Amino acid sequence: MFLEKEEIKFIVLYVLKQYKAPITSEAFYEILTWDKEIMGFFDAAAAMSELVSDKYAEKTFYRNEECYTLTEDGIKAIGLFKKKIPKSIQNRIDSAIENRRYDALSAPDAAYAEVLPVNHKDFMARCTLLQNHTPMLELSLNAGSEAQAKAVSKYFKNHSKEIYNKILEICMPDEQ
Repeated sequence: MFLEKEEIKFIVLYVLKQYKAPITSEAFYEILTWDKEIMGFFDAAAAMSELVSDKYAEKTFYRNEECYTLTEDGIKAIGLFKKKIPKSIQNRIDSAIENRRYDALSAPDAAYAEVLPVNHKDFMARCTLLQNHTPMLELSLNAGSEAQAKAVSKYFKNHSKEIYNKILEICMPDEQ
């Protein structure tokens, strides 16, 4: 699908608006490039960079991760130009976002983990345990291979409270 430069920017703004939370680069690129193949990675990256430079979007930190959000100007712009985005693309974006898990927004007590590349051959598991929407434990572990990082992520999701309690025991041995 061929998209004009301005259409790409409007689509990026639409993703930021629809996501309803600060969005990580990984989630952003998954929605636009891998999940729904709406545009290429480099087009999405260039558009995001320009939108940040032009102050329609901004980088922020959310739960110790660099994320993107809309600025007031970005909110106004997408309000004015939403109709320029083909309805079929809006539907694909909405579907991709709907299918993503918002543990922090929907489940007050949740454990989640993601696998992130450290470099071309090493991977990290980034794990978070929430209680009443509050991060109780955030752990990033360089696990080596992608398979090992996935195994760490899976284990953390299934044993997060146990891991949390064990870390507390180790950090506060006199409190027992």
